Amino acid sequence: MYLLDHSMNSLGENLALDEALLEWIDTDCNTCEILRFWDSSQYGVVLGASRKYRDDVRIDACQRNTIPVVRRSSGGGTVLVGPGCLNIALLLQYDRHPALTTIGDAHQYVLQRVMSALQPMMLPEKTLHSQGIADLCLDDRKVGGTAQRRCRNSLLYHMSLLCHFSIPEIERYLKEPVDQPDYRQRRSHSDFLINLEIDLETCKSALCRTWGTVTDRFHLPLDRVKQLSQDQFNNDQWTYRR
Repeated sequence: MYLLDHSMNSLGENLALDEALLEWIDTDCNTCEILRFWDSSQYGVVLGASRKYRDDVRIDACQRNTIPVVRRSSGGGTVLVGPGCLNIALLLQYDRHPALTTIGDAHQYVLQRVMSALQPMMLPEKTLHSQGIADLCLDDRKVGGTAQRRCRNSLLYHMSLLCHFSIPEIERYLKEPVDQPDYRQRRSHSDFLINLEIDLETCKSALCRTWGTVTDRFHLPLDRVKQLSQDQFNNDQWTYRR
C-alpha cells in the first residue's frame, strides 16, 4: 500500500484528489492501494454526498467568517475540518480484501484495523469501539466519523479523526443533525464529541504500521484534480444541489 501524506491548497482540491485517485486505481491501476492523509490549517465544512446543507450548516455563520462549504462524493454526515483534525482516505481493492463486499462489513473491517492501531496509545481505562452505523467512539462519545464511496473494483473510505480539535467551533458552524444515532441521545456537539488527545503525527505513524504502507513517489493526477475541482468540488451547483 502506498502512503500519500499530501494536502492540497483548498478543501475542494483535497476532495478532488481523493476522487482522482479513486478513478486511477479503479480503472488504470487495479493492483494499487493508497493510504492518504491530509489536514487543513483553516476551518471548513464538508457535506456528505446526500446531506442537505440547510439541515446541517449554519450558513450565516460560515458566510460571516468566510468558512468554505464543500461536498464530498462519499456518504456519511457533515463534518467541520480544520486544525487538529486528521483527514484520512483509504483506497482499497475489493479482490484484496474480501471483507469489503458489503457496506457494513467494510465499515467493521476498516474500523477494527484503525482501533487496533490507536488503542495502544490510549489510557488503560479508555477503550475505542464503534457505535451507530460506523462511528469511532471513546466510551459513549464520538472521536471519528466515516464514509464510503464504492466503485466497481475499489472503495474510497473517508475518515476524520478529532485529535486536538476545537469542538466549540463545530457548535458555531454546524447544526445538530436531524438524523442521529440512538446512542447520541440528542446531545449537543460539545457533549457528544471528544478528542483523542493524540497528535496527528503519532496517529499517522500508527496507522501506517497497521496498513503496512510504503513511501513511494507516484504521479499525482493534477490535471484531473484541476478539472474535478472546477466541475464539481469547487462548484456551487454541486455543493448546494440539495
